[in-house]
Amino acid sequence: MGRTLRHRKRIGKRLARSALSDELKDLFKWLKMKVINHNLRPTMFHDTGRGLMTKRPIYPGDIIIAIPKPFLITMDTVLKSEVGSLLKRSHLKLNLQQAMTIFLIIESEKQEESVWWPYIKVLPETFDTPAFWKPSDLCLFSKNLYKKIFAALKDLQTFYDEIILFLSSCKEIKITFNEFRWAWYCINSRSIYYDCDSSPYIADTNKNIALAPFLDLLNHSTTAEVRVSNKIKLMKS
Repeated sequence: MGRTLRHRKRIGKRLARSALSDELKDLFKWLKMKVINHNLRPTMFHDTGRGLMTKRPIYPGDIIIAIPKPFLITMDTVLKSEVGSLLKRSHLKLNLQQAMTIFLIIESEKQEESVWWPYIKVLPETFDTPAFWKPSDLCLFSKNLYKKIFAALKDLQTFYDEIILFLSSCKEIKITFNEFRWAWYCINSRSIYYDCDSSPYIADTNKNIALAPFLDLLNHSTTAEVRVSNKIKLMKS
């Protein structure tokens, strides 16, 4: 019986590995040299989809993941990029999510030439939020809920209009609403809280965010308790 159970586990592991996309495998190879924990590997779980599997037992107090700051997409990352150069020349200010949205779009257009391409490749192409639904679908909501959705979509349009105004003096960068919507929700659905100092080039509203490529793969129950510090260390409670 024990041999049978071990055999089934080996089959399950092989199936999980074979279910991984090439993009996910590339991401793991890219991260393996950067993430301070090589005991985790991407896996396809039958109940939560893609995620991370540990290769050893994890005990309370153990650090599960530690990601060096240079491999996070933060305000510093954006300010050191070509987007940062635009921000420093402009009299207009964007919040960090807007600036990061432009950054993500530019890096995605570079594809293999971008250092972030292995991460960008595994980001979703669309999202199951009202911003991606047809108008006919939105009309199915109750009147009160529709008003709230409409207000949120109006805010989304305002954020996009502000970006277009910001880029109006830059002929090299053109962003469509669909590109903006994709990048905006990639950040909105995946960003973590990351405390950072104020910058004269970024509006203070919504500035404490960052993208952490490896953390995107973590799926856990709603009862899990974790602590995240500025060093982005995730520990089991």
